[in-house]
Amino acid sequence: MSDGLPEWASEPLDRFIEYAGESRRLRYMSIQGIDGFRMFPKAVEVLKRTDRLVNKVTKFSMEEAQETARFAERERERNYPLFHAHALIGLWAGFEAAVEDLRVGFLMNDPVILQKDEFAKIRIPLRDFEILEKEERMRFLLGEFEKTQGTGGKHGADRFEILLEPFGLSGILIPEIKKDIRETHHIRNVLVHRGGKADRRIVEGCPWLGLSLGQEITVSPEAIHRYEQSLMKYTIEIICRCRRKFGLSFRPGEKDGESPEGDGWVRPGEVG
Repeated sequence: MSDGLPEWASEPLDRFIEYAGESRRLRYMSIQGIDGFRMFPKAVEVLKRTDRLVNKVTKFSMEEAQETARFAERERERNYPLFHAHALIGLWAGFEAAVEDLRVGFLMNDPVILQKDEFAKIRIPLRDFEILEKEERMRFLLGEFEKTQGTGGKHGADRFEILLEPFGLSGILIPEIKKDIRETHHIRNVLVHRGGKADRRIVEGCPWLGLSLGQEITVSPEAIHRYEQSLMKYTIEIICRCRRKFGLSFRPGEKDGESPEGDGWVRPGEVG
């Protein structure tokens, strides 16, 4: 889908799509591996009985094997929440990095953007700016831009749309995707900053979850799949916007000038 785009524009987004696919495969392989550890004590017992050539027991004690098996069984019964939580945090970090790298690419390859008021009005100490390499300067500039836009109070797609707007890459988004990404953002923040306990922001920001303050949040297999798919769809949406910006067809079979507006889509500022 990114064919025809400059490499500096396509690479960050393609990289995230590839990472999401690898993350999915890793989850599947790891869960299968954890399931296998439930049989670990039996395997250790067999190894002990058959280790006659070297006349020594395996390096794993039966106590260690049984504890490993108990842990594997507990994870299986709970649907592997810790593993899925780590996967969610990784996916969110990967998506954030892709969006930032895309914006850096535009600043480095399209100098006209730097003349926009959003960037031209930013005041940066010359001493701090001069010691940085070009790419570091662009990242520093993006950080200052976020401060001026007050994105700290925005969540999910609302925040990303503000970041993408100066580059001509903001747009409209399917309400369900917007809702999922908002939920992903809030849950990621709770996992990283609140020890997995619901805080006021997620209770008020995601009322459909029906959470109460202090409630433990777990990430189910169904939830991580939904979050991953929505982030992937948002990434593809951004690729489509890039294609439009470079004069390429927005979507296969779509004519120039067509808009998906009115087809179940919502503008970024609306609550999904």
